[in-house]
Amino acid sequence: MEISPFQRLVSNASDVFLGSDRDQAAMNAANNTGDHPDVVARRVSPPTWQSLQKFDNDTIAQPFSPFGSVPNPEYIWDQPTSDGQTVSFAIASEPFIVSAGLTASFSVSLGAFADNAMEAKIELFEEIGGAFIKVYPQPEGLDEFLLIAGEPNNPAVGLTQ
Repeated sequence: MEISPFQRLVSNASDVFLGSDRDQAAMNAANNTGDHPDVVARRVSPPTWQSLQKFDNDTIAQPFSPFGSVPNPEYIWDQPTSDGQTVSFAIASEPFIVSAGLTASFSVSLGAFADNAMEAKIELFEEIGGAFIKVYPQPEGLDEFLLIAGEPNNPAVGLTQ
């Protein structure tokens, strides 16, 4: 089976959307509406936060790098910050078409770098009447599956790593 590269999504202040909760953030991203997060400067002295950068050879000049033009991720948050603050973010891929009566197979990979309070979810949306809505039921394997940070050998709920 041939794998065709489609899109690499990275955290940034222009393609990521905020929401009052995970569902609202996902709806905002799917429909390209709502507010965007703020870029947060990475603390470099002392080096508290790791640098998020692509490999040096992941550039547009390399024929084997289909996502070479994608910039490095940015640290993002909803400013101003406050103790106990919870923020929901979402980013959507470009739409793709699967003709009626046909099926499509695709693979989604998620690489995340965040503190241990992160929850992540991958959802499928469908365009109906000019707007994107969440597909019900979600395809097998997505449904109500959450990726929740925790100890690798003792996850609270969901799956770690």
